[in-house]
Amino acid sequence: LRSFIAKVENIVEKEYTPATWTAFAAALETGNKVLANENAMQEEVDNAYTNLVKAYLNLRLVPNKDKLEDLINQTKALVAANYTADTWKNLSDALVLAENVMSNENATSEEVTNAETVLTKAVEGLVVNNTPVTPSTPAVDNTVDSAVKTPVNSGDTTASVKTGDESLTGLFGGITLLSIAGAVLLKRKEN
Repeated sequence: LRSFIAKVENIVEKEYTPATWTAFAAALETGNKVLANENAMQEEVDNAYTNLVKAYLNLRLVPNKDKLEDLINQTKALVAANYTADTWKNLSDALVLAENVMSNENATSEEVTNAETVLTKAVEGLVVNNTPVTPSTPAVDNTVDSAVKTPVNSGDTTASVKTGDESLTGLFGGITLLSIAGAVLLKRKEN
């Protein structure tokens, strides 16, 4: 029991699923208590050892969910109106399954892989909706288009677009006047 505890006591909790870690931690604590008890019977030591070994063997690593998370994000970016209702329903069901697995802390690697497979097949099974969606209002403003096509003549006196150039000129002119006034006042004070 002592040597097995020494081997497993430094295992990192965050690498294992919470459900399997809880059982392991309880068995490890019991094993340490039995080990610390000088009056422990051999049967208690054997039971603690057996329970600790079982709990250790039942530990499950937290599966990597990065690929599943990427698939979920890509799927959420799809637009339902672009696909047929039946294939979109299949995708929606697969997405719900994948999100449930993603949020389950105790999900096994098999469940993660299965959710990835089901979601991938649902995305691949999407059928493009051939019914065009007509907007209720035109997407292009014709007045802008006609203004662009109108040529500018050399004799045209139409005011140009305000770009803010005049405001900078006024600002620099004001700063220059203030500088000159300050210099004149400074010169008068010195005299």
